[in-house]
Amino acid sequence: MKTTSFWTDDFPRPADLPISPLPERVDVAIVGGGYTGLSAARTLAKGGASVAVLEQRPIGGGASSVNGGQVGPGLKLNIQSAFKKYGPEMGRELWRASVAAVRHLEQTLVEENIDCDYTHAGGIALAYRPSHYRHMAEEVEWMARELDFHELEIVPPERLSEEIGSDVFPGGLVERMAAGCTRPNTFTAWPVQPPAPGPNCASTPKSRRFAAWPRRGFSNNHQ
Repeated sequence: MKTTSFWTDDFPRPADLPISPLPERVDVAIVGGGYTGLSAARTLAKGGASVAVLEQRPIGGGASSVNGGQVGPGLKLNIQSAFKKYGPEMGRELWRASVAAVRHLEQTLVEENIDCDYTHAGGIALAYRPSHYRHMAEEVEWMARELDFHELEIVPPERLSEEIGSDVFPGGLVERMAAGCTRPNTFTAWPVQPPAPGPNCASTPKSRRFAAWPRRGFSNNHQ
């Protein structure tokens, strides 16, 4: 049984990455070298901070490098449910943040020259019954009215074959903003891959760097 990520078959990790000495002091120490930790470290380093990323496993060795590579706006909680739970104002802020996250990813790929086969091809959700299709149409109207989001298109049954080559479903919903990385491991490994100036550092416009070290444990000195 295969127990390693399929992405590393085409983009293997270097086996002998050197580890630089851990500095005695840094402005910020970040625990976790996945998407969140690396993005935070990059932003802090660009702002002039000295940053250390502490990761027990290889960089991006957790969920960040074994995901499906899908990219798109939205929350785990349905946005309409978020409106009901947190109110319209917070709901809109959460939605705008999810859209901004997609734009931020695309900007990062360009700035860091990351080749992860990023494809902005859109996606489609298929209705499984006529009532589901009607719900999709209502969702498109709601998103446009409440969120000023116009990247959704309802696809009636007679046009569905143009999208998927089949008309067995009672309609669908195209999300034009949906995208994906067919090699997401390339992105999670970007601090340890070219064009970075060192094997475990990422460059910034100000030539400051942040590096990653294995986490061996924590101690509390009450300071």
